[in-house]
Amino acid sequence: AIGNTSFCAGGSVFLNANPTNYPTYQWKLNGVNISSATAPVINASLPGNYSVSATDSVGCSATSTVTQVTVAPQPQIVFTGVAGDYCENGDTVLIFASPSGGNFNGPAVSNNVFIPNQLNTGTYQLKYTVTDTNGCTDSANKRVDIRPAPQIGGLLGPTMVQPGNSYTYAINATNGSQYFWSATNGVIGSTTNNLSNITWGTAGTGEIQVVESNFFGCLDTAKFFISIGIQIGTEEFVKTSEVKVYPNPAEDQINLVFETIKSNNGIVNVYANNGRLVFNKTINASQLINGYSLDVSTWSSGIYLITLQSDDIIHKIPLVIR
Repeated sequence: AIGNTSFCAGGSVFLNANPTNYPTYQWKLNGVNISSATAPVINASLPGNYSVSATDSVGCSATSTVTQVTVAPQPQIVFTGVAGDYCENGDTVLIFASPSGGNFNGPAVSNNVFIPNQLNTGTYQLKYTVTDTNGCTDSANKRVDIRPAPQIGGLLGPTMVQPGNSYTYAINATNGSQYFWSATNGVIGSTTNNLSNITWGTAGTGEIQVVESNFFGCLDTAKFFISIGIQIGTEEFVKTSEVKVYPNPAEDQINLVFETIKSNNGIVNVYANNGRLVFNKTINASQLINGYSLDVSTWSSGIYLITLQSDDIIHKIPLVIR
């Protein structure tokens, strides 16, 4: 043999008769003549026992000893943990294939971690390569499609309401999407996909959460803050618990005061009405006691929600920017 007689499927080995100067040869596999295998050398790719018979010029013949050829199968790859569809805003996922122990390669792939939200919508190929215990290596590709995620628009309906009253809200609908509504400090009444009726509870702040699921099952979530029973005048301040915000409504600047703060600092977050965080800062207690000034001159007009976390309590204060 010229080479290793044990190899993986798709390989081969050259078997040669010795000597090579007889006029005729006949190769056999498992005792059966191999058609057209009449040369002193044969390229063997099938498993089994090979032998060769040679005949000299006077008709005398001899048969060689058997050479065993072993062919190991290629590993059969099965994608056991790779979906065909992912959403463009999808979270990081673990992906798997069998046999285990191989490597994934492809866009937004690191080891067996796939990060769909790093990709644009479209079609991609993930490649898996594995070497089995026989030393045989195989690769396979898996097609994945990155599907578009929905984007919820603005809320249609009043954001300054009265306790105990019912109001109708709507989201501009997208064909093929479903909408799911929930409310904090409010009760969901009749709902028809992108329309919902909500009865608001006690004075303070409320929240509407809308989840949109599109044709592909991709999701988007939006939160909208509601001011319940709080009347805000030009020169008034809003006081929730012991936190004061003034002026409210505001145009250029607001003052945030928390005179009775006990901890060393407070965490202030400000959210727009669509739930987007527009401000975040940890503020020293002395600044809050004396009054912390915040520039809001670049903020769009609308209703915002200020949260101040201190002493394991979260204070919520609505803010109107004109």
